Amino acid sequence: MGGAEYSLSEGNSNGFIEYMDHGNLTEAWGYTSPKSLTTGLSKVSISPIAAQNSKALFLTMAHETGHAYASFLGLGRSLIDLKANNIGWEELADTEHFAIYKLENFTALKNNIPIIGKLSTVRLDSFFRRLSTTERSSISSIYEKLLPIFDRVMK
Repeated sequence: MGGAEYSLSEGNSNGFIEYMDHGNLTEAWGYTSPKSLTTGLSKVSISPIAAQNSKALFLTMAHETGHAYASFLGLGRSLIDLKANNIGWEELADTEHFAIYKLENFTALKNNIPIIGKLSTVRLDSFFRRLSTTERSSISSIYEKLLPIFDRVMK
């Protein structure tokens, strides 16, 4: 499930993957390429920093597999107007990312993994309530379709 090929990336001097996101150089724990038109697969790259810790690796692989599976299913993503909704986190700029961050928090809580960083469940729920009915519906639909990827227990 997910339609992806996985690899460990070399990473930068900090151990993260670097890629261009809307013209900005970005560091990340993992990266998923768009689905290939010839193979139908996405390529998932995992950073060395994520691979050094089993919990970080578990969450990163779930997050990136979520992107690959969304691409495989042909789920669309809509941009979210962060400024109009008073949401200061660029990570939530589209409905797919918003759903995946909610699912990542679900998986972390299910596996007793501390939520480190700015996108806690409480903050995500607060942001979610600010969105339009259409945006919330889209995020909820993506969430439900990707839930099997995230509804797992780490062994």
